[in-house]
Amino acid sequence: MKSNGKRDDLDAQFKSASLKLQQGDARGAKKGFEKIVKRYSSNHIVWHHLGMSYQHLNEHTKALKAYRKSVNLKPGFIDSWVNLGIAYKELGSTELAIQASEKAFKIQPDHPRALNLLGSIQARNQEFELAKENFEKAILVDTNNWDAIFNLANVNFELGNYDETHRLLEQLNGQDPENKRQRELQAQCFIFQKQYKAADQIIKGLESDYPRDEKVLRLALSLKEGINDHFGVIDLANELLKRNAKDAGLWNSLGGAFYHLDLIEKAKSSYEKALLLDPGNYAFLNNLGMVFSSLGDKLNAEKHYRDALAINPKHAETHKNLVGMKRYESIDDPDVKALEDIWNRGGLDEPSTINLSFALGKVYDDCALYDKAFDTYKIGNDLKFKDSGIDLEKYFAHIDRVSTIFTSPPDKVVTELTEIQPIFVLGMPRSGTTLVEQIISRHSSVTGCGELPGIERAIGHLEKSASVARIYPDDFFDISAEQFAVQSREYISSIREIHNLNTPYFTDKMPFNFVHIWLLKALFPNSPIVNCQRHPLDVILSNYFQTYGSDVSFVYHLEALSHYYVRYHKLMIHWQNLFGRQVTNIRYEELVTDNENQVRTLIEGIGLPWEESCLNPQESMKAVRTASIWQVRQGIYTSSKERWRHYQQKLQPVISILREHGILDADHNHIIPT
Repeated sequence: MKSNGKRDDLDAQFKSASLKLQQGDARGAKKGFEKIVKRYSSNHIVWHHLGMSYQHLNEHTKALKAYRKSVNLKPGFIDSWVNLGIAYKELGSTELAIQASEKAFKIQPDHPRALNLLGSIQARNQEFELAKENFEKAILVDTNNWDAIFNLANVNFELGNYDETHRLLEQLNGQDPENKRQRELQAQCFIFQKQYKAADQIIKGLESDYPRDEKVLRLALSLKEGINDHFGVIDLANELLKRNAKDAGLWNSLGGAFYHLDLIEKAKSSYEKALLLDPGNYAFLNNLGMVFSSLGDKLNAEKHYRDALAINPKHAETHKNLVGMKRYESIDDPDVKALEDIWNRGGLDEPSTINLSFALGKVYDDCALYDKAFDTYKIGNDLKFKDSGIDLEKYFAHIDRVSTIFTSPPDKVVTELTEIQPIFVLGMPRSGTTLVEQIISRHSSVTGCGELPGIERAIGHLEKSASVARIYPDDFFDISAEQFAVQSREYISSIREIHNLNTPYFTDKMPFNFVHIWLLKALFPNSPIVNCQRHPLDVILSNYFQTYGSDVSFVYHLEALSHYYVRYHKLMIHWQNLFGRQVTNIRYEELVTDNENQVRTLIEGIGLPWEESCLNPQESMKAVRTASIWQVRQGIYTSSKERWRHYQQKLQPVISILREHGILDADHNHIIPT
């Protein structure tokens, strides 16, 4: 613009509007450029800057019109072609966005922003390898193209290249360490790597800097889902649903939290809302099928599984759930043929390989193809164990410390009486805890509440509530009865929030509570504790043949699982020495062969008056979420007793470990502690 009269005034207005745009005042810049363009409509630079103002305000349709004006006035102005492509991309016009980028490439084939635009379009279309290539080309031309570097980090994340994602983010953080989107991506990457402490640290910083920001809340929700903080998921999902009640994914997350807390009816309601909003979502159909399975509704469960497979015939988790519903007589069954066809074609991603290996392993076990079953299960177990985020050495050392620290019963215990009391059903997973809970919850004084995370939450609260952080179990002897009482009340309160309790007792059948019996006696000194025992080889095999929602990595490796069992065995002897008959032992094998006597012993052991209803499986058909879904609904059965004998050769390393620790005798009989 030449310097005379009105032109000087236009120059000043242009500089003022441009400065506002640079400083982030897009609204002020827009007003300035709109005034200028009315008086000077033939200048492509003004239209271009007006387009950028609109774009910063997410007014993409107006931005598109401004960029069109710019390129019509100056067809060789490459920046407007690139920005026009970006506007088309934001409006969902992918083909027109690609055409705009091609116009830019004709002007300059290696233009970094045009390469970045094309990569962004390809990434949106999930063409991640092509996108990666174009982002890398853009960075070669312009090493400080921070948008392209961030986009490359994002696409590496999508491809599962987490180390490369972190490397690129480190580069970006050197330039702008407080950048919100970079911190969000880094936290997301840590979540996928199961490095939850690192993710939590970043998210806490984001929550402080951006309170109640929706993206940050969603990130926190992902973290809560990763660490199985189901109460936290419920709180965050409900808060986000207040902002967007039509978000199907949030309803699905809420359903998942309810499902894992054994609140099956609430899970059903949430999953149904998710499916209503997104009827073609096969994952939601599968989840609702799992709910119907938990409720014992085979007809609806199978319908939803088959509807899911009609949409995605390769969805491995649904196949696994479907084959779990019945016992197979032959591998010629059409469902098995479909499974084997997917398996034999190969090209499966890791989660699908895991799910299909457990599905086919189950089928081969049903059909007495035991070697084939074991070898197929092993494929999935090896993959699950490899991807585990738990430091087993540290975890086992923690369990070992419990018995060395808690050498006497707690002398500071909660003395106040609560109107309801938990009954703790614990032991190794797959030891019969679900069956025992079902029996107890048939009693009119008991509500079955499933696996509750309350004791682990109490440990976390007690560790953090001191002025100097405590370590469990090392520092728990010094906790006062009053502090224990706070956690006892909070535990009861949290159960009341989610369960409709109108009985004086409820069950908590979290099996891993066997580690915390000392703490249970401090929090609830009068609460019954039931330890479920089963032949160790059957327990170990049953765990090895099962996938779990939580990260219990030791179950996916036979030797690690054996060493875990040894710790359970030794710790229960320790508790028996400390608490004697305050812990009632129930043997699974005796429960299924001498049912009435064992049920009477169980009810007597927990201190309840006898009721005939405890012998009637129909009296309590509580929803069942665990691996025992269909087994429990068959009532008492003996087919899983001594199942290990079919796999004796494969279990030799396990047998050696158990015999070394005095758990099995020379004939593989279980040496039961007395």
